[in-house]
Amino acid sequence: MQAPTERQIEVIRKIAQEREIPFPDDIVTDFNKCRSWIYEQANLRKPTEKQFEMAENLTLKLGNIPTVDELKSSKKLGKWIAKQLKIKKQTREHFTGVNIYVPKHD
Repeated sequence: MQAPTERQIEVIRKIAQEREIPFPDDIVTDFNKCRSWIYEQANLRKPTEKQFEMAENLTLKLGNIPTVDELKSSKKLGKWIAKQLKIKKQTREHFTGVNIYVPKHD
């Protein structure tokens, strides 16, 4: 069993404080358990107001609607937005024949 990194412990401590949840003492000796906990928490993070605004604008322009599951997770909504921006770019290229740069949003 590999020990977690100092950075993992810092991230876990920060997430626990921000969400006002107990520090998970039972996982802090195992690298893989720490990694899994951090990824799980990342999926639970709510989308930002900016993500909601962008999703709303893309929905109005493209007619595609994110799922309820995507609207609950910052990570999932971010992926949905990136996919919609790619569709928007492809649509513009199709109609204009011009490749227009659209920056990536991670």
